[in-house]
Amino acid sequence: MDMKVEIYTEISSDLRDRWLELWHTNGHSHPFNHPAWFEVAPAKTQDADRIVIVGSKTGQACLFMMTESDGKDLRLLGSPYMEKSAILVDTVMSENDWKVVIETLLADYDRITFQEVPQDVAEVLKTGTVKAWQIVRMSSLSPFFNVDNPLISSKRRHELRRYTRKLEKEHGPLAIEFLPLTVERLETMADIEKRSTKPEKARAEFENRTYFNFIRNAISAYEGACWIGLLSLAGIPMAHYAGMIYHRHLLGLHMAFDKSLNRYSPGGVLIFNLLPILKEKNIELFDFGRGESVAKTRFSGDQNARQDTFYFFRKNLRGTSSLLKTLLIWEGISQGRRLRRLDSRTINKILDRFKIKR
Repeated sequence: MDMKVEIYTEISSDLRDRWLELWHTNGHSHPFNHPAWFEVAPAKTQDADRIVIVGSKTGQACLFMMTESDGKDLRLLGSPYMEKSAILVDTVMSENDWKVVIETLLADYDRITFQEVPQDVAEVLKTGTVKAWQIVRMSSLSPFFNVDNPLISSKRRHELRRYTRKLEKEHGPLAIEFLPLTVERLETMADIEKRSTKPEKARAEFENRTYFNFIRNAISAYEGACWIGLLSLAGIPMAHYAGMIYHRHLLGLHMAFDKSLNRYSPGGVLIFNLLPILKEKNIELFDFGRGESVAKTRFSGDQNARQDTFYFFRKNLRGTSSLLKTLLIWEGISQGRRLRRLDSRTINKILDRFKIKR
């Protein structure tokens, strides 16, 4: 069966219906491969064109990819805000089908980039025989845990309960809420972030208005999916955890807490006390999103979902030049990772040994 590749620059009602038919029945669907992402995702460059690539066999759609075109470059739409890949693919897609799709696109582009590719798709792409140069690199790890079974040590559970009591006694009354995210609560998130350590570490997302607009648009486009966990003391919001709910999963988007509470582990306290509420809402999986940290491993242990970045280069002068530049960039990234990487469990043991709060 031949693979047919179609290109769209807008989503018609018919295309959206075909897309959602696959999305609702696919085991790997999420907000970032939902058609709403086409409108929500900020483009990486102002002049980039948004393009939907659809693959079908015998008239049945089996692939939807949201991309942005910038000259002779084609990449998935939404980086760096794309927590998961903007690819929705059916299991009927074979190695040869992917070969047809990629080689069709390379007829018009010198470099194609697929970011945050999940492992089931990555395994198929790695075994393909595309007539192009290819680079594959691990792009991220996403820690996760089952809400019914967080991998928290008994000692850590005791600490979080003690911190909860101390916050109530010393700064209370303490309130833990899980609420629909609104634009007003988005302003609350930005205010909490200003009081956190993120600005001094140059990690404050809300200082970039693009990020604020991205979350605001997500609230509107993903109706009812965006929620926020809030920890308040004496009526003042002091910590938040915002995320998106889909298929009984909670996918984290943003977290911050007032730095004056550092000694109480407010992030851990908030997540720990949210778990009974999440169970009541039938949420089964807590996905922290991209990036490892000591705090995350307190709940997830070694449970991580790996995501890769794939590059395909056309075998011409521009493609070769782009290949060399990409290799140099990833060499720099690899050196940086080696310098700062320590096993999370080792870090936890060191912090425990010296009774350092986090």
